Amino acid sequence: MDSADNEYNYHSMDSNVDAHAGSSLFIRIDGIRHWTTCALALSATSNFNLNTLTPAQRSILLLKQQQQQLIAGLALLRKRQPLGISGAGGATARNGGLGLTHWQHSPREKKDPFDAVRLRPSRIAHLYAGSRFQGRQKSGSNSYEVMVDIKDVNLKDSSLCGYLHIRGLTDEYPELTTFFDAEIIGNAYSFVTKKWDASAKTDKEHWTLFKPFEPMCDIFTNDDFKYDFHNKDVIFMRWKEHFLVPDHRVEGITGASFAGFYYICYSMSKGEIEGYYYHQSSEKFQKLMLSHIQERPSSFGSFEFR
Repeated sequence: MDSADNEYNYHSMDSNVDAHAGSSLFIRIDGIRHWTTCALALSATSNFNLNTLTPAQRSILLLKQQQQQLIAGLALLRKRQPLGISGAGGATARNGGLGLTHWQHSPREKKDPFDAVRLRPSRIAHLYAGSRFQGRQKSGSNSYEVMVDIKDVNLKDSSLCGYLHIRGLTDEYPELTTFFDAEIIGNAYSFVTKKWDASAKTDKEHWTLFKPFEPMCDIFTNDDFKYDFHNKDVIFMRWKEHFLVPDHRVEGITGASFAGFYYICYSMSKGEIEGYYYHQSSEKFQKLMLSHIQERPSSFGSFEFR
């Protein structure tokens, strides 16, 4: 292939510069007529003495050099593009006078230099950092006010975390706050818990309390079954409380327990969360009912500058 320097040749003034309308000139580049600029005109009439140039002419010369570099760069780009396709017997399709018998350079995928630190998808419906839900948890004849603050959502890892606030559970602690994280049922986590003292029977007893789970009742234990929450209105989760906030050193409270976890069913269309608390030593089927709180006008999700 020709080099970029030979892609465009400035020919002699006699054969490639035409008079037009007295003072206007054309210059031919590879047989194509172009309106001339001062730089091109100077290139075409290049019989001059450098020492006799005025400052204005030197500026024109610099402009000419810059333009030649630009033209050479454009020519190189044209050579790198797949402007021609080889046919049978080596026949070559031509475009704009450039014929390519094959790809000159293999196309490369563009790499994002910020990929390692780019913000990952962190919101799905009402589940996002800063989202809040409020409602109640019922245990027998008692009912307690509950508030949940979502602090982080990581859809790539199928997880989220936040704080759970509950009021009136004990006299010693009128309001308790615990930190919890969640496993979102999907590719990363199955409906089968296999921890936190939950057996297969425990899983079935609790998951079947959610009406949207009914079609999966007989298949959720299959090894090849995966629930794709991206294409569903309902997201199933497990919420596991870990410690009290702000004093994480407290391991137990009389009349309260955070050693268990919640089976969770979240409806995107309704913005509601239904859950059931489980711990082998606690009252069974303590029900959690939460509704999303509309965010304040000043609230906004996470974003990045590009």
